[in-house]
Amino acid sequence: MDLIRGKIETLQKDGKKVKMEFEDKDANMQQKLDDVRDKKTKLEQNERLKRDLMTENTQKIKQLNKKLSEVEASAGRRDQITRDLKRAEFELSKAEKTVDVNKVKQEIESLSKEKSKLDANISELSSEMNRLHLQSSARAQLDVLKKDKVTKEEQILMEATPPPHPLTMSQTFLKSLLNFKLERAKQEDTLTYLLGHMPARNVRGELDEYIGKQTESVKRLNQEIQKSKSSLSSREAEKKMFG
Repeated sequence: MDLIRGKIETLQKDGKKVKMEFEDKDANMQQKLDDVRDKKTKLEQNERLKRDLMTENTQKIKQLNKKLSEVEASAGRRDQITRDLKRAEFELSKAEKTVDVNKVKQEIESLSKEKSKLDANISELSSEMNRLHLQSSARAQLDVLKKDKVTKEEQILMEATPPPHPLTMSQTFLKSLLNFKLERAKQEDTLTYLLGHMPARNVRGELDEYIGKQTESVKRLNQEIQKSKSSLSSREAEKKMFG
């Protein structure tokens, strides 16, 4: 019996020892597992940081490539400008050899005088345009005059028949006749001012002919002004080119 009890105690001690060893191993394994988990977490964090850094670097590389392309394009543009400048300098040097600067200056002075003359013509033209405007008004007034003349003549004929009251008829007749003569005299003065004389007949024809001539004169003078301005601008540009 004692032997059996001794074996049981021995087995219990061995069981406790094995249990303690197992618990120690389990604790060690748990610690190792925790360490591995921590290491994994750190590795994942490092991987995420490196991935973000790689993405950021990729964006920076793209921006740098873009700036590099712009710099290369600017360099190409600079080279093109340099070539254009050299070509312009060559053309300028060539032009200086073939163009008589003094002659150009003389031409510019001549054109300046012509410009002054044209300015005077423009002033005269403005006055002429005012006259043309007045002529248009005169034409309209002439039409009104003709219509009014017909109306007055009809009125005079109607008033020629003796009315019931002779005194009233005479006053109305004289008043209408006076207004008619005054308006006609006013129109004749306007036409005399425009044409230089009062046509005996075909007033409309002479007025149309005069307006046509003045219009052609204005058109021709405008063409001469534009031509002279263009020539003067060209010469002034040449003068600036040669200093």
